[in-house]
Amino acid sequence: MPANFTGAAMPGFGKGSPSIGDVHVPTAGQGKPPRVRSKPRDVTGAEIVKAEPKPLYVSRKVVNADEIIAWAKSVGFETTLEADALHVTVTYSRAPVDWLAMGDNWSSDQNGNLTIPPGGPRLMQRFGPEGQAVVLTFASSGLSFRHEQMIEMGCSWDHPGYEPHITISYGATDLDVDDVKAFQGAIVLGPEIFAEIDDDWSDTVVEKGFNTFFKVSGVDEGLGLVFGWGIVCTENGAPYVDSHKNYIPEAAMVEATTDFMKGQRVAGDGHVRMGAGTIVHSFPLTAEIAKAMGIECDRTGWMVGAAPDPTMLAKFASGEYTGFSIGGEYLEIDSKPLEAK
Repeated sequence: MPANFTGAAMPGFGKGSPSIGDVHVPTAGQGKPPRVRSKPRDVTGAEIVKAEPKPLYVSRKVVNADEIIAWAKSVGFETTLEADALHVTVTYSRAPVDWLAMGDNWSSDQNGNLTIPPGGPRLMQRFGPEGQAVVLTFASSGLSFRHEQMIEMGCSWDHPGYEPHITISYGATDLDVDDVKAFQGAIVLGPEIFAEIDDDWSDTVVEKGFNTFFKVSGVDEGLGLVFGWGIVCTENGAPYVDSHKNYIPEAAMVEATTDFMKGQRVAGDGHVRMGAGTIVHSFPLTAEIAKAMGIECDRTGWMVGAAPDPTMLAKFASGEYTGFSIGGEYLEIDSKPLEAK
């Protein structure tokens, strides 16, 4: 509506019409000029202030990340990003934009999630200047439309095109991605997360190493037992730090495993299927115990003998399973994480 409108009537609006948009139309006979608001206001009359434009990073976390990590292990990945780090980037705009102008996403469900159905075009590719990132790319009209919508609203994009993808690992340097069959299951993405750009994001990347599952020493199918290290505390006299940057001191190991053996001693299958076996032999080996027993070794920790159920025993016997991993609570001493010095 032009700001200089002064007529007393408009087609379709008769006597008594109070306003059209932000232009107030006088009723017949009043002879008052229209009142035009110079700035938009909300229903209380308060002036609406537009958000200050800022660079914008929009992402969605992968809800079923554990399922994708299990697939990655099955196809040969030795390390992956941790479950909480798996995500899809929607936009990465270095150009400042009004975040509120991006609106909401019509393709999300009532919980804000977006599900990519199983199947469809999917590829394993390498991204990055040196191909260090191994990613799962897939098609999604919802993600592609949302990305283009943000571009139209002023977002910048540093790449020639947009391909929805999930970065699986930065450490799979020896993996031949051409030989890897891409994950075919459903991909469930959480709500959009709006955040400012962090150029130092790579400093926080931590990969989950499957090689921290300590190798079993042997499988006795006759007795139905599997022997190996459950926890490693030191190697060659130095604290052992796994790929999660966790370190379990000998004293903490003895306390934790003692409580465990006094309890149900239940073994799980992949931290998912509990009750898949029992720990029947347990030997906490510290440097002090080794010295007292006349044992010479370059490793201390918790040695175990597990009695898995037939399904899991068969996986050990075939070589599908090669070691143990530990699930438990995060340990602290005086409210400080246990870390190697």
